[in-house]
Order: sequence, then structure tokens, then C-alpha cells
Amino acid sequence: MTDRHETLAARIDERFGDQVNRVASSCRELTIEVDKKDLAAVATALRNEPEFGFETVSYTHLRAH
Repeated sequence: MTDRHETLAARIDERFGDQVNRVASSCRELTIEVDKKDLAAVATALRNEPEFGFETVSYTHLRAH
């Protein structure tokens, strides 16, 4: 991951704590897992909080537990 991604990952870890889990990525992306009970709150915060300002959040791997 780039320094930019590492900085973002640290901010996400600090903000969301146990709500997120970083996943190793082979394509130099920042990938996190979020439990379904936290998904709406985390995605909304990533979009709405100026510190993050995400425009798109991808839900590429959805699993039922």
C-alpha cells in the first residue's frame, strides 16, 4: 500500500475501531471488512465525514454468516 493508503487506513482504524477489519490486498488497494450490522453506519460516515469524503463505497464481497 502507498503512504496515502496507510494514512487513510490509520484514520479509519482510529475512527471505527472494532467495526472494521483490514484485509490484505494484492492490488495495492485499501480493503476493509465491515459486519452487516455496522455497514450502513460505516458507509454513511465514510461518505459524509469530511475527513474521509468517499464518493463510492464498493460492496464486492457480501457473505451471509
